[in-house]
Amino acid sequence: MLRDTAAAAGNGQLQIVWIAGEAGAGKTTLTEVTLRDLADASWTCLRGGCPEVDGAPPAWAWAEMLTALEPAAAENLAVADAFAIARAAVALCRQRAANGPVVILLEDAHRADTATLQVLRQVANWLRDQPVLMLITLRGSEAGPGLHASAAALAHHTADWLELTGLDLDATREAVRAAGLTEISGEALTALHRRTGGNPLFVRETAKLMAAQGGGDEVPDSIRELIATRLRRLSPEVTTVLGQLAIWGEGVDLRILGLATAIGEDRLIDLLAEAEVAALVRSDRTGRITFDHALIQESVYQSIPRLRRGRMHWAALELLLAHVAEFPGLARDPDMLAHHAILGARPETAGQAIDYVMTAARRSTDRGMAADTVGLWQAVLELHELAGHGEQHAARDDRIALLDAHCALVSAMAFQARWIEARAVRERAVGLAQQLGDPALLVRALTSWRAPILYPGIELPDPRRRLVHAVVDCLAEELPVADRVRLLAVASYETAMDYRDPGRSRRFAREALALARTDGDPELLCVALGANTIHRFCGIEDVSDARELLAIAEGAGLDQYRPQAHYALFRCALAVVELPEAYRQAELALATTTDAELPQLLLALSCFAATVAVLRDDFASAERLYAEADEQFSRLGFTEDGLIRALHVLSFAWVRGDLTPSVQRLRGLHAAAPYFAGPVLGLALLFTGDLEGARTLDAECSAQEPELFPSAEYACRAYLAIGLGRTDQLEPLYRRLLPYAGTIIGLESTGLVFEPMDLVLGRLSEALGESARAAVHFAASDALMVRIRAELSGLELPGLAPAGPRHRRTPVDAR
Repeated sequence: MLRDTAAAAGNGQLQIVWIAGEAGAGKTTLTEVTLRDLADASWTCLRGGCPEVDGAPPAWAWAEMLTALEPAAAENLAVADAFAIARAAVALCRQRAANGPVVILLEDAHRADTATLQVLRQVANWLRDQPVLMLITLRGSEAGPGLHASAAALAHHTADWLELTGLDLDATREAVRAAGLTEISGEALTALHRRTGGNPLFVRETAKLMAAQGGGDEVPDSIRELIATRLRRLSPEVTTVLGQLAIWGEGVDLRILGLATAIGEDRLIDLLAEAEVAALVRSDRTGRITFDHALIQESVYQSIPRLRRGRMHWAALELLLAHVAEFPGLARDPDMLAHHAILGARPETAGQAIDYVMTAARRSTDRGMAADTVGLWQAVLELHELAGHGEQHAARDDRIALLDAHCALVSAMAFQARWIEARAVRERAVGLAQQLGDPALLVRALTSWRAPILYPGIELPDPRRRLVHAVVDCLAEELPVADRVRLLAVASYETAMDYRDPGRSRRFAREALALARTDGDPELLCVALGANTIHRFCGIEDVSDARELLAIAEGAGLDQYRPQAHYALFRCALAVVELPEAYRQAELALATTTDAELPQLLLALSCFAATVAVLRDDFASAERLYAEADEQFSRLGFTEDGLIRALHVLSFAWVRGDLTPSVQRLRGLHAAAPYFAGPVLGLALLFTGDLEGARTLDAECSAQEPELFPSAEYACRAYLAIGLGRTDQLEPLYRRLLPYAGTIIGLESTGLVFEPMDLVLGRLSEALGESARAAVHFAASDALMVRIRAELSGLELPGLAPAGPRHRRTPVDAR
């Protein structure tokens, strides 16, 4: 398979192969053989591995590759951001590709940081028409959401995903023989294969132990037990040395290990030789000592008592600080210092540790990798608590520093798309600021969410309006323009579904934009324009704001706002059923996104896949896709009766012609947002035969102006009016909905779809006795679906199969 994929790549089309398997599953063997064969065929071979420890520079794997090609670039790459590294990688690959195909091996991608994944996506996009083969290895069980999101974003470049599940019995026999166990019974071989699961590393290591001991009775149950057994056979001095080595992660310089153990160099080399004979460590000619396998390092590390590990990490930190001149690379690396400070801090040293961790976090933020700093800022909070800064009696400066850490964590979580957690941390920050009694600190907490938001109405409104009240109180004071614009943007978003004050959200957004224009700061304009595109599900009237947002983001180099602009334009195109333009904007959003927006963007597009399936009448696929999306939203912390999850159930129930399954969730949604959910819950109640309940809801909501989703809300009211025989409402509703003729209800949300608006207009016309007008609308509906079918057949979005809808003209009968 890899040979065929390589041939396709060699013809000028980038191909990606993901190779997944647990530790020792054979990923390295497979890729080594592949690279050797391709090198023999005159391919340029590049390889880089994602380091295990947190202290490595950003995008280290790519820097490693580039340095191998261009050693002179090492110094510049050490301080480059992800975008610069990606450009350098593309330039060098294009240069090599001019003379023949290129293979890139990215190893251990489950350890990849944000910068590594960002470079991967950019390189794949920019080299898509080049003779390049990418091999990416990972451990599936350790792959995080960032890697899965990147794999989804690169689906259209992916040739295959290989899962290495283990050796069969014959291959196990060969591996056992290669490990030195030449004689083994069939029964013992079967037992070994069963207990190792065919994992090549487990097989090899177990066979080594069996060969050394001369029997099969002591075959360990797990690799950890195997390693522990081998460690116990070493001398105590070797075990001590390995413990120190484990503290430094994957490997360390011999000189550092000597200082850490206080053992002379000659004696240390002898002890390491004993460990090397036991196949636990290896060394290179530069003097770097590494464990033979990451599992060995993990086993040794976990065998050290936790209290002792902490002392050893702090000693490692002090060693680096005392030998800056000898080891400038490590001793001046903020990530390495933060790593040891986090793991080694005690109450009396926590304050000192905070400084090292904050330095690392701020450097990552300055490099545009805010999403990578969540763990660092969480560690800062824990260190503040360890130092007692969360207590009421703590010094004011320390409590302010704790507030600042909360604010930084809000932004980092928002950039990592952990929205529910980010909101919870922001609430704690606001509470702390209010305790401190400083208005400036309160503004800081309220505006701590700095990641662009892609989707309106993520959360239901707080019935007590605590955050909104705090914002309004701050706006009543004299404030700098920047603070006022950001507060107005927060207020607009937080009131997006609050129907108790119609138009308030839009007024906040417009005031923010007007104020930002007087200041002229590009980022403030992006904040304000963004607020104007996400306070409701947009229509074509939002195109100008979205285009201006994109122009400013591109002109000012504010890359984090580009996906927001493209996604807004995607929704605008869907609102008027311009599918080719919508697909184009979706692809641009994916191409320009950072890790901040990628999970949210991919989730929205997965919902759009369900929408396309509905349009095709492929209910089995639609049900599966909606269920998958619902599960993802659940993992993100969204409640099942919240806006997004409730509407997904409603959308699928609508096209199936029976709203009964959605009643339970709609009741929960109605309890939190009665005016928004009232009409659709009333319509659902009609299906259950609860006419009185439907009439009550109609009476409560009929005079309320829609805020978040006007076209869908009015459409529900139209069917509710038809079902209840409210003839007085039919003509006004027809006039309200007529501007939406030629559209698909719900499509602009990207994740919902009901039916052509012309079907609703036709039903209203029929109820009004306007049969000729109804016929015109029904014909328009049919023509629209014919056009959609033709357009979708020629379009393909990453993660979506190109297929057209099969129109089923059976509108929901509200009676």
